[in-house]
Amino acid sequence: MQKLQFSDVGTSTHSTPVEPKNPQDMNRAGKVGKTLSYVPLNIKDGRKCVEIMRDDLKEQEEYWKTAHIGFVIGDTPYLKSMEGFVQNIWKTVNTPQIMLHDEGYFVFRFDSMADCEAILQDGPYYFNNKTLILQRWELNFEFNPDCITTIPLWVTFPGLPVGYWSSETLSKVASAIGKPLHTDVCTTSMTRISYACVLVEIDVAQPLVDVIDISTPYSEF
Repeated sequence: MQKLQFSDVGTSTHSTPVEPKNPQDMNRAGKVGKTLSYVPLNIKDGRKCVEIMRDDLKEQEEYWKTAHIGFVIGDTPYLKSMEGFVQNIWKTVNTPQIMLHDEGYFVFRFDSMADCEAILQDGPYYFNNKTLILQRWELNFEFNPDCITTIPLWVTFPGLPVGYWSSETLSKVASAIGKPLHTDVCTTSMTRISYACVLVEIDVAQPLVDVIDISTPYSEF
């Protein structure tokens, strides 16, 4: 297992395309956005109140459901660098759309849920020897590296015999470390039997567990 050192996101400048912000510039560039309509608002305590309903969000939730949020611990790579990394490493899926947020994290939007799941299964990933954290896109996601309380971490169990690799057993063993999410592909298919590998959501405020006591009907190890 690996202990992670957290540091502030780097302050490098990014060579990302800049969209024209002036409406006239956008019109000259042939840019046409969404057509919107006026919606009367409720007045509460003398102030206009915007009420967002669940149905208002369905379109965006559907659009982003095949996306992952990603960030490199201790660094903010250039967009071009991340694009090159993805093309070299994620060869088993169609290249996702890659977007870099000003706050220092990336959004990877895949063509399908199958590709989305495959990338999570195939981890872990390291960008220039620094951990690339991936997590599913969430509607209310807010990025603050100083306020991260949990992270997904790949954990290997080299001392666990293959006979104990059932879903129930792996769930119990991984729960000694954190919240189990899923195994990697090789653990599921048992094509690599030297160790089991499980993605576990851990509390960064707690020390990593390096020893687990396991009791079975046959022995303890």
